[in-house]
Amino acid sequence: MPAVDELASRPWDYPGARAPYTGVLHRGRFSPLVASDVGGVIGVAGRHLVVAVGSNASPSVMRRKLERGGVNSTVVFLLGTVSGLRIGHSAHVSMGGYVAATPVRAPGDRDRPVVALLLDEEQLECLDLTEPNYERVLVPAEVCRLDLEGGARPDGFSVYVSRWGALVDAGGTPVGLTTQEALFDWVRSRCPRVAELLGRWPDLPATMRALAGDPGLRVRVRELLEADGCSGPTGFSAG
Repeated sequence: MPAVDELASRPWDYPGARAPYTGVLHRGRFSPLVASDVGGVIGVAGRHLVVAVGSNASPSVMRRKLERGGVNSTVVFLLGTVSGLRIGHSAHVSMGGYVAATPVRAPGDRDRPVVALLLDEEQLECLDLTEPNYERVLVPAEVCRLDLEGGARPDGFSVYVSRWGALVDAGGTPVGLTTQEALFDWVRSRCPRVAELLGRWPDLPATMRALAGDPGLRVRVRELLEADGCSGPTGFSAG
């Protein structure tokens, strides 16, 4: 199937369409990879396994990022499950105007569906540059276990963790990954000063376009999220 990126023009659809099956992005198309081949694929020397918790799980988004960076855009996407990790939302607004995802340490969680990317060194360096608000953290299997389709269980993986922490409810529990519409409703109800700041725009698309176009506004929202007690640690080293 063609990897067509719609998220760039529709940030309210974040995190976009994740890879629907284990497959390979090559020359703008996403094609299936036989699950039984996964074990051999992850053993290729010089490749890095990265669990994508947000829009990086979308072949179209990865194609855009890598092509803009001028590097090879052929990427293997591996479906699997992870234990010990929950997907939440970062306590900041991204350049696209959306509130992006971040992993959160969750020792009691089991078998949460995820997409993992297999990247070469150049691709990994390119992806790092697209994540200025995140730190890439290496997670060993003893902390969070990753089980891939086909039965492979790697020794560890990398994941991008927000430098700003995660959004949390009044009791300090991280907010789980949800739609941008539901999340902005939560922010307005939980964080009154953010609600007041964003109240001048009539709907979600207008709000997100304003945020995307104003770095100062994004910083102010982040500051108010922290001041209103809406942010907390991720449990990983970045926040």
